Amino acid sequence: MVRPENPLDDAGGSFHPAPVSNANRVLRRVGRHGFAGLLTSSAIDLIAISIISQHTAYAQHVDNSLIAAGNDSERTIVVYNQNDPDSIKLARYYSEQRRISLTHLVALDCATSEEITRPLYDRTIAEPLRQIFIKRGWWVMDGDANRAKPKVGASEIQFVALIRGIPLRIAPTLAYEGDVAAGPEAVSRRNESSVDSELADLGSFSKTISGIVKNPYYGSHLPISAAKQPGLLLVCRLDAPTPDIVRRMIMDSLAAERGGLRGMTYVDARGTNDGGLKEGDRWLLKIASESERRGNQVTLDRHEELFATSESMPDAALYFGWYAETISGAMARPDFKFVRGGIAVHIHSYSAVSLRDSKRYWCGPLLAAGAAATLGNVAEPYLSLTPNLDIFFDRLRCGFTFAESAWMSERALSWMTTAIGDPLYRPFPPMPDPPELTAPYKPNK
Repeated sequence: MVRPENPLDDAGGSFHPAPVSNANRVLRRVGRHGFAGLLTSSAIDLIAISIISQHTAYAQHVDNSLIAAGNDSERTIVVYNQNDPDSIKLARYYSEQRRISLTHLVALDCATSEEITRPLYDRTIAEPLRQIFIKRGWWVMDGDANRAKPKVGASEIQFVALIRGIPLRIAPTLAYEGDVAAGPEAVSRRNESSVDSELADLGSFSKTISGIVKNPYYGSHLPISAAKQPGLLLVCRLDAPTPDIVRRMIMDSLAAERGGLRGMTYVDARGTNDGGLKEGDRWLLKIASESERRGNQVTLDRHEELFATSESMPDAALYFGWYAETISGAMARPDFKFVRGGIAVHIHSYSAVSLRDSKRYWCGPLLAAGAAATLGNVAEPYLSLTPNLDIFFDRLRCGFTFAESAWMSERALSWMTTAIGDPLYRPFPPMPDPPELTAPYKPNK
């Protein structure tokens, strides 16, 4: 995983990180612009990133024996903050529930705040983890003496569970030794990121922090054990407004695996005709049609407004929607709860700025309302650099883990995404590909 000279240029295809909202509408409804609401159309046209040509939204020719390999726990480490008593307890609890070896627990001496500076991230998180991976033999380094920087040749670890207490986001910095910005300014001038997305690229040993790294696992149809990406880590975090919610997320994930995730699918599209926003609506409409085709009950809203407070949304197992800054409508009601193991994602630029607040933004409140897992952004990501939710949904339904599904759906590493939930959570059993999925679906047409 190397940042190309121009990380936004490739022959495989393109996308356009468009404004996700009409600027006037966002100011009126949520008081701030999301997803680069003020970028001009000419600036947007400059922002293009490759979609590897074989990447299609629906998993084809999936080898179910590979998906159900059964040794995910052996390839997982649990990273916690030794300065946070709750982090220590949660790490032990999760490792016990998932039968993860105590030798795979990693204590870091780092800040307990949600935001951390780049120098502190390097000194207290990234570098200690790299040394631990090498010292414990989890990484086998490429032995080429002529190589300019280290390269991971093989890895025993593919899943990382960050426990509540590990910082969530890395603050922007003015200068960084070795950083080389490339590509359109709207992306290349940015060097803040989520800790999760930065750690996913830990094995690249890159000093470039501006812009993005193209995710080699994006659109994959293979479990990570078969993907031949030794430098890639599928990082998720077990985090929430309170430690008790984290414990409940763990238990609900296990319960849903045993009994099945059952309930309604709720999809809140916008019915937008804005060319820059249609991509998001396409993801959601495809989820609704595929969910219905698979025999699930679906409630689809095509209007600009969110599901109204008057709507009860019973038996909510899956929720996908957009676009408001803070949870509102039916899901903000005190009597609303997701079914056990529910997964919920709301597209917004700042959906995961903080996970400590059960009332603001989206990720924290969704978890407080009973969801076991969600995806979010710690800072402005641009629409097409957020998880492609149709791919995320498809991979979950094909039987991949939450971590695999999340990172298969995300084009960029070293960027803004955070995946919150048990990385090993597999809400649906592996299933054969339905005949309808043999023809590639191309989400950007």
